[in-house]
Amino acid sequence: MEPILLIFAGAIVFAVLYYFMRKRNMVSAPNGSDNAKPDVFEFEADPPGVAAPLTLRKIRILAPKQGGSNLQIERLPLPGNIPSTLEKQGKSPAYVIACVINPRIRLANDKEITKFDPPLTVTVFYNDQDIEQSTLKSDGSPQLSLVTYYEADGIRWERLDTTVDSGAKTLTATISVLEPEDPILECRP
Repeated sequence: MEPILLIFAGAIVFAVLYYFMRKRNMVSAPNGSDNAKPDVFEFEADPPGVAAPLTLRKIRILAPKQGGSNLQIERLPLPGNIPSTLEKQGKSPAYVIACVINPRIRLANDKEITKFDPPLTVTVFYNDQDIEQSTLKSDGSPQLSLVTYYEADGIRWERLDTTVDSGAKTLTATISVLEPEDPILECRP
């Protein structure tokens, strides 16, 4: 077979694979959704056996319209340089258990958005291994929290006010500001 045909066939296979991988990681808001209800975006967890701490967790994001426009949320590849301990002067350290999602959030016109009014509601479904890595509160619920992380001119991270529902095994927080490609992490305080 001619080398040019092999190259052409390889390019077609690559293009098809790229299309399906990108489609898997991108969720668009449903068309014609009610303005009063937020759009729901869900991303599945990584399959069992993927190396922690960069194992994705199942996540649900409730995204109200922003300025009358639906949002698009894409799950980007996880960064490989997140430290296992996040430290900040004057705050207790956060110990990273998992990187939940590295999102890119855009308006329907493809413009990136960083401030959300009304805020996004993020719900992460944690698992038994996460409980094993945390300490338990007096009521038996795990001490887990969600954190946003950014590394540009130094490390910036913020612990989000997180509600733990030990019956549903979820962590829920609201986000008003999220810079492009800020991963959301699951941590123990």
